[in-house]
Amino acid sequence: MSVVASSGFVLLGYLALQGQHWAFPVGIGLYALDGLVFVAARHWIGLGFHVFVLIMICKGFQATRQLDRARMHA
Repeated sequence: MSVVASSGFVLLGYLALQGQHWAFPVGIGLYALDGLVFVAARHWIGLGFHVFVLIMICKGFQATRQLDRARMHA
């Protein structure tokens, strides 16, 4: 199952790199759900890593939106 989940995240990352903006919120939602496992297990280091990655994905989403806006105004 972890191979399927990992492959799904790789696919979402690829789609995000191709400019498919919907892949970011889908990836954020799925990764946040994955992080709930660490909350239930009280594994705080794993949860901290998930929070860090979620912040970075959000920053990437913001950057791609700004880039698209800049391209539209150029």
